[in-house]
Amino acid sequence: MLAQVLSKHHILKKNKKRLSISEVFKSGAAFSHDAQFFKKHGIDILENSPEEIKDLVLEVANLVENKLELSEKEKKLQLRFKELFKVNYDLPNFKKKSDPYWHETKFHKKININFSTKFLLQNNEWLN
Repeated sequence: MLAQVLSKHHILKKNKKRLSISEVFKSGAAFSHDAQFFKKHGIDILENSPEEIKDLVLEVANLVENKLELSEKEKKLQLRFKELFKVNYDLPNFKKKSDPYWHETKFHKKININFSTKFLLQNNEWLN
């Protein structure tokens, strides 16, 4: 069974721009679990809205009940997410290289998750 996930929003403080998935990886934020990193790099973490969380919970409920059916457009968005994740994860990154947590392989090349479908439908620019 696939899991459904959702990420918090990464916002650049200087211009209030929400980072795309590729920008989150390039900035090192995808590999950081340290609040000081975000502060130093001018990135705010914005919580998900109640609506985004509700949409994810409904997707999970449908998944558990075997009622989750994705349209062709939704399948393409999920594939795009997985492709971007794989490509960006494999790129050299200063944060991944400098943090001992990432020295061992953490990703086994197969993504067994889907990102919140409704989020992807409503936020196409995030998939850049």
